[in-house]
Amino acid sequence: MNEFQIVHLVGIAAMLVLVGSGLAARRLSLKRGAQMVLIWIGIFVGVTIFIDLVR
Repeated sequence: MNEFQIVHLVGIAAMLVLVGSGLAARRLSLKRGAQMVLIWIGIFVGVTIFIDLVR
C-alpha cells in the first residue's frame, strides 16, 4: 500500500464519518440507520472499486 492509497482510505473514512453524523442527526431507528449505513458503505466501496478498475 503506497501513500496515495492511504490518503484515499483516509478520505473515504472521513466521508463515511460525515454521512454517519448526518444520519445520527436525523434520529433514525437503529434498524433503519444500520440499513442506510450499509447502503452508503456499499456505494463508497463500489465507487472505489470502479475508480481502481478504470485506472
